[in-house]
Amino acid sequence: MSQGPAIHAIVVCYHPDVAAVGRMASALAGAGARVVLVDNTPGPSPLQGREPPGAELLALGRNTGIAHAQNVGIRHALSAGTDIVVFFDQDSQLEPGFLRALVAPLVPGRPGVTGPRLLDEASGAELPAQRLTPRGLPRPAYCGDRTAPLDVDVIIASGSAATREVFALAGLMDEALFIDSVDTEWCLRCRAHGVPVQVVPAAVLRH
Repeated sequence: MSQGPAIHAIVVCYHPDVAAVGRMASALAGAGARVVLVDNTPGPSPLQGREPPGAELLALGRNTGIAHAQNVGIRHALSAGTDIVVFFDQDSQLEPGFLRALVAPLVPGRPGVTGPRLLDEASGAELPAQRLTPRGLPRPAYCGDRTAPLDVDVIIASGSAATREVFALAGLMDEALFIDSVDTEWCLRCRAHGVPVQVVPAAVLRH
């Protein structure tokens, strides 16, 4: 039996709920990912000494911003030989089969970015990704009833995945942005380098 791609799940934390992070880390590890918890909490990390089984903790000791925290996780994953990096917030809620569906369109060795179909947690309505018009104006892009991946230009970071080749082409996150628009800028940079960005309808994330 052939072994699947090496997947590292980067979970950026800030004053995390230890039990909730533990549940998510266990679900990701059970799905075959190596979990890296990057904690931006100032001072000692609440996760120190309470790391979920199989998860690595990178405690930064201060709030360095989401872009820097993601970059710490990316560099760690790349140095460990990962094929695919997946990003999560500490409160992401994963449905069974999520990770497998999310990475299914990605081919190790080929640049590609995928994101989930987002549903509003309260209403259940689909939240759109964005596609740019020929003049560069954003417009909403919905999966609707489609089952095939949807080509878009901008997705949010939470629940997104990228092959390692993407970072060699487009680079890491822009730390000057700290928090706001980090994912938007990075997606647009990926598209400028010809990297496909797709929403995977079968990978559902409530947000």
